Amino acid sequence: MSLKINNLTKSYGAVPALDHMNLDIAPKQVFGLLGPNGAGKTTLIRILCQLARPDAGSVSIHNRKIRDAVEAKAMIGLVPQTNNLHGGLTVFENLLFHARYYGISRKDAAERAEKLLAEFGLTQNAGKQIHMLSGGTKQRVLIARALIQSPEILIMDEPTVGLDPIIRKELWEMIRNLKKEHTVLLTTQYIEEAEELCDEVAIMDRGKLVVRGRPAELKKEVGDVQYHETTLEDVFMKYTHRTMHGGF
Repeated sequence: MSLKINNLTKSYGAVPALDHMNLDIAPKQVFGLLGPNGAGKTTLIRILCQLARPDAGSVSIHNRKIRDAVEAKAMIGLVPQTNNLHGGLTVFENLLFHARYYGISRKDAAERAEKLLAEFGLTQNAGKQIHMLSGGTKQRVLIARALIQSPEILIMDEPTVGLDPIIRKELWEMIRNLKKEHTVLLTTQYIEEAEELCDEVAIMDRGKLVVRGRPAELKKEVGDVQYHETTLEDVFMKYTHRTMHGGF
């Protein structure tokens, strides 16, 4: 389903985190949200998930305004930047616990959990506690958990940060497959990840949307860079006057 962000405004004291933010995201694509530290990405994600309230503006999914946490949690799944799985529970128990939070019956929760475990290659880890898993496996559990309520929108907040290149590329393939059924909103600090995965990207800076478009089109617009092939980082630098390395 489509996601519409309309005139979102949020300040913390005198500091504007979001400044009349407007953004439409078409369904079933990977949409990249890029920006330096302080751009407003985290605030936007918190508002989308109803973890924070805007000072003004609204969020709509398929032309339906999301007004409270109950509506948001039914339609939006979140893969957080920080692992917040329950360390004392097994992988299977983590999925069951999360499903019950969404009001899913125990029978349906177990069926959904088993299906997701198989889909993400986690069946053999179902009985293991979280502390026994590798970083890449924990990340797959986080993705499976975010999908347990069958959300329309999947938000992935820097899902591959800190993972080795091989595991990152395995997760890339999973993300490509996810857009067949979901609209994926992705934040990332890796330029090649955004170029590889995103159908469209939006660059934020100081609470404002400064540019959006398909990576190839944006690179073409900034195609006067000398001495090397234009990259999405060149686009990022043009609109934020900062590099992506260390800028997230």
